Formats: sequence, C-alpha cells, structure tokens
Amino acid sequence: MPIAVTPSTAPTPLEGEQLDLETIEHLSRVARDESLLLARHYRNHAVVTGVDASTLIAIDSRLAWYAGDIQEAAQLLDTLGADNSTALAFVREEQEYRAAASGDWLIAAKAVYQRALTAKVLHDEQALGDKLFNYLLRLPDATVDRQIDLARDDPAWRAWLEMQVAYRLDQTRFTQWLNRNARLISHPPLPRHLLEWTQGPELNRVTIILPLDGNLAAAGEAVLAGAVEQLYSLYPNPAKRPKLNAVNSAQYPSVRDAYQRAVQDEPDLILGPLTKAEVAALMELGSLPIPTILLNQPEADTVDRQR
Repeated sequence: MPIAVTPSTAPTPLEGEQLDLETIEHLSRVARDESLLLARHYRNHAVVTGVDASTLIAIDSRLAWYAGDIQEAAQLLDTLGADNSTALAFVREEQEYRAAASGDWLIAAKAVYQRALTAKVLHDEQALGDKLFNYLLRLPDATVDRQIDLARDDPAWRAWLEMQVAYRLDQTRFTQWLNRNARLISHPPLPRHLLEWTQGPELNRVTIILPLDGNLAAAGEAVLAGAVEQLYSLYPNPAKRPKLNAVNSAQYPSVRDAYQRAVQDEPDLILGPLTKAEVAALMELGSLPIPTILLNQPEADTVDRQR
C-alpha cells in the first residue's frame, strides 16, 4: 500500500497557484480504475517534473480519500483552501462531493452555499441553488431546527433553512415565507421549480425517471427509495401525499423516449433523469412541457471529472 502523506511532510501551497486539473483528474482515474500504488508512482513522478505545491496537495488529498483515510484527505483539502484562495472553488466542490458520497447532507449543503457565496463568477449558479435545496431537503426536521438556531449571524443561510420549514408544511406557508424573504436568497438563487410551484396547484402526481435495470440499477433504486422516503416525510397525511410513478429509463431507446413516457402520465412534476449524459440529451429539447427537476447536471466545458 502507498504511504500516506502527512501534514508535516506535505508541501505548502502558494497563494495564486493555478491547479493543474488535467493532472489531478488523470491521477484520480488511475487510482480509481487501476491502482493506488500506480497512482502514487505517477504522483512521485509529477514531483520530479516540477508540479506546483497546490496541485500536489490536491492530488494527495484525492489519493488519501481513495485509500479510505477520510481525515487525512479532509486536512489536506483544508490546507489547500486556507493557503491558496485561487483553489477555493475546487476545495468547495471536493467537500461537497465527498460529503454527499458519504451521506453527510449538511456538510454537502454548506459546501455548496460557501462555493456560491465566495465565488466571484459562477457559470452554474442555478444548478448550485438546485443542489443546495435538494441537500437541505434530505435533512431531518430536528437538524434543520438546530441549524436555524446556530445561524443567527448569517441571514441568507438562515433563510435557506427556514425555507425548508415552510416548504415542508404546505404550499401556502411556503408562499408566505417567499413573500417575506425572497430578497435574502440570490447567491445561489432559488430553484425555478419552487417559484413555479407557488404559482400552480398543489402536487398530486409526480413521475420520476430512473434506470432501474442494468449497471445503474442500484443507483436508480437508491434514488427511488430516497424519493419515497421524502414523500412520506413531507406528506405524512396519505390524503395529501402526491402519487409517485417511476419510469424505467433502461427500458427505452433514449432518455427522450423515457421523458415522453413520463409526460403521458400528466404529472404535476417530473424528476430526472439521473446521469449527466441523459440530462445533457434532455436539455437539448429546450423548453420542457412539464416542470422538471433534473437529478444531475451536464458536464461543464472544463476537464471531465470522471470519478
């Protein structure tokens, strides 16, 4: 097994260093798809060829995370963010991904919020708002209440949390909250579907598009189970609980065909699809006939982050 890098031997990032994302992603793919030992070899070779300290810290954090040393990976990431503000966007994105992967929805939500708060320019601000809402939606009521009590010094973060309370009650309470507090939430912005929801009827039918066969069946089933759990949590009264129908995207030639099948159900809301490629294909259709919450976002015009 490769020897983990410890804080005492880690290089010191320099303010302003630009991360070599291509090298970071290449070594991550090697670690994930081949072996950590080989990735460590390439990492050491990168040191010899003069890779900058910030990139090396990012690589070491990724390799520690793949090796299962979660604490070490987090410490290295914190060091990178503290010493090089240029790398903060990368740090926040990593923190979000790792927290979500481990089911720590509160940490994932805070990472998204901080990313939107500190970035000078955001090309995916709407997507961040959608993700922040979805992460907070997974928190138990008690956690939301506790975080509201702790958020006295950050009105915008408190507003996001209080929005959850109103949303979980009913449409009327949420609309009242929105009329009072919408000005507090702009970075990231509210999900568009929430604004549409306040102007439309209560949800009666929801259709979710997921792969329930094939290689992604486990992921699709996990998302479906989470959706059912949320419906039962948000709508404890069976009489007011929307009917949920699942469309198995694996049974259709393309995600567009699966979406058309979902439209035939005449739902008030469609959730999905799940993968980045399917989302990209669906977005090519332009305006969609039914309010739709995408469960992923297409690849950005940057280095492809395959994990």
